[in-house]
Amino acid sequence: MTDQDRIETKAAAAEQAASCIRECMALMRESGMPWDSIVAGAHAEVVSVMVMTFGGQMAAHCCTSAAERVCTLPSAADHALASARPAGSA
Repeated sequence: MTDQDRIETKAAAAEQAASCIRECMALMRESGMPWDSIVAGAHAEVVSVMVMTFGGQMAAHCCTSAAERVCTLPSAADHALASARPAGSA
């Protein structure tokens, strides 16, 4: 197996894991659980497992790196408001 094959296999496994997590989160939302609680619980679980798997320093590095990539992105609500057409006339 080549390095590229290993990378593709790991990427496929990661996508499968992400799909399972999305489905689980959707089921919780359908049951009436609020999004903020679902996201907080999922985040806490993922960070805890990252610490147990890779150690605190690597987990912190991964979290910081991810935070730097997303810190300027708007929420879906902010995006919808910014891209909405004005109604009426002034």
